[in-house]
Amino acid sequence: MADVIKFELAKSNRSKCRATGETIEKGEPRVGMEAWLSGRVSLTWQKVLPFLEACSVGYCSGNKSNFGTCKVSSAKFKKGDVRFTCCSLDKKTYLTLEAAAQQLAPVLAADAANTFTPLHFKGLDTLTESDREEFCKHFGVSQADARKFNRAHLPPAEPPSSAPPAKRRKKETGAADVPAAAQDADAGNAQPKGKAAHQPEDKEDESAEELKPDVAASKQGAAVQHPAKEKQPEP
Repeated sequence: MADVIKFELAKSNRSKCRATGETIEKGEPRVGMEAWLSGRVSLTWQKVLPFLEACSVGYCSGNKSNFGTCKVSSAKFKKGDVRFTCCSLDKKTYLTLEAAAQQLAPVLAADAANTFTPLHFKGLDTLTESDREEFCKHFGVSQADARKFNRAHLPPAEPPSSAPPAKRRKKETGAADVPAAAQDADAGNAQPKGKAAHQPEDKEDESAEELKPDVAASKQGAAVQHPAKEKQPEP
């Protein structure tokens, strides 16, 4: 099996950790990974702990048509598969769990202080119980440590990619949705049943009735001011 993830002791102090920018001293453990840089494939180096902290495991999800291939076995990943990812900044290398466990074994063993274990990989808490068991089997995690991890991080019932999509609410009338503000405005302008929207004729009738007494009074006044002349008898 080809070494996609290289591990060695630095032969000089000329290399720098691509994750932190720190100098890797001569004799210090370093991890090498190929990445596409400046138009060509180059071997990049990182310190052990920054490299392990950037690794992750998870499900292939989304609407992509291509989820990449394992760099070791050339097996193609499909939606719902468990995929291990190694990073050199934004450059990623995909591996199956079996290949990842073999490639990272010397890197994990180089952590003399044992500050980083396989249970610290990002994304492990998103795996189902059966996929966690597969992960622990390949990486050599004890059953006691696995049970402790499961108690602290309850496994999901199913992978996120297999969950059914949220169903859209069916429209009862089939009409287009109307904003709430427009509905409120229409409700405010609505008139009660049995009443016309405009009643100009009623208003004119009322005003006419109010003016009738005044008109009658004015006619009486005119009769008083201008009495009819009596007809003089003929001589």
